[in-house]
Amino acid sequence: MPVKITNKIKIVIMIITMFLNIGCDQVTKHLAREYLYDRGVIQVINDLFVLRYAENTGAFLGLGSEIPEPFKFIFLSLFPTLFLLGLFVYISRNKKLSLFQIICLSSIFGGGIGNLIDRITNNGTVIDFMNFGINGLRTGILNFADLSLTFGAIFFIISLYKNKQENNVFI
Repeated sequence: MPVKITNKIKIVIMIITMFLNIGCDQVTKHLAREYLYDRGVIQVINDLFVLRYAENTGAFLGLGSEIPEPFKFIFLSLFPTLFLLGLFVYISRNKKLSLFQIICLSSIFGGGIGNLIDRITNNGTVIDFMNFGINGLRTGILNFADLSLTFGAIFFIISLYKNKQENNVFI
């Protein structure tokens, strides 16, 4: 049986999760700028996990980097800001969310804010520095905010599926 979460507890959980994600993202990007810029590829775990500084002017995998202004600002800054505002309202007002779902959605919010901070402070550029893979099968170069967004979304979707299976209800 799920535990009832009061509004105060929900707000505290949201704030802590969001700030942990934003903080980790901004600290790791600062460290990447400081220690990885112009250093090439640094193997951390052989070829499985490597560090490589990159500046991304687009979205995921650089998509949209060639879009002219002001459209680039609209698609990469304005729309994500509006989405994040809607997400914040959804998290704070939805009384059916479990603790786990609140953490998942707050991680998505924190990751989105982390990348928006970069776009605002770095003239539309996001700092990326992590790459995972085996031989030719690799991820794009990404950052902590991207991990927050990705894993928050994956685990939220899993929680919805699990909730649907248990209650035959879909939020």
